[in-house]
Amino acid sequence: GWPSTVTLVPGDFSCTEGESTTTPILKTENHQVNSRAYCVTTLMQAAAGSAYTTYEYETIRGKGLATVTFTLRFPQCMNYEEPQQSACKAEQANFDIDGLADRIFSSIRTL
Repeated sequence: GWPSTVTLVPGDFSCTEGESTTTPILKTENHQVNSRAYCVTTLMQAAAGSAYTTYEYETIRGKGLATVTFTLRFPQCMNYEEPQQSACKAEQANFDIDGLADRIFSSIRTL
């Protein structure tokens, strides 16, 4: 959940995409949000009835790198009967996590 963690460090931006084949699932991808390049790493873990995903967004900010990390909890949609299961999946698919992260970055002061 909240709050998010924000770090600002000197460095160059690089992003190597990949995905683990073990549990918990760790995935790294390049995302483009509002003309800003992000390296997004997600760590997905399951618990009873819920799935927890930690998101780490990194981008160039000022003269260095800015990273925002936060964890969101989602219900396990498969635990529901229809039509709640489809509604749960649709709600999760439409949740704009990239937009949320971009708004957090927009509020950060540059180095």
